[in-house]
Amino acid sequence: MAGNPSTSGARRRGYATRWCGDDVVCALRPGTMADGWARAGFDAKLASGDPIRLAAHLHPDCAAAVAG
Repeated sequence: MAGNPSTSGARRRGYATRWCGDDVVCALRPGTMADGWARAGFDAKLASGDPIRLAAHLHPDCAAAVAG
């Protein structure tokens, strides 16, 4: 169950993906993951309202890569 401690003592691992359409825009809010990513050097340099596609170097278009 999610949130339960591991019964085997092994470390739990997770994997998350994000899927978005062409109309998705950046919405900067304090205290979100974007703050930590920027501090770690993965700043997409997007302003609020910018299309996510402008950060293609951090968010590749997987469908285009498979089709291409």
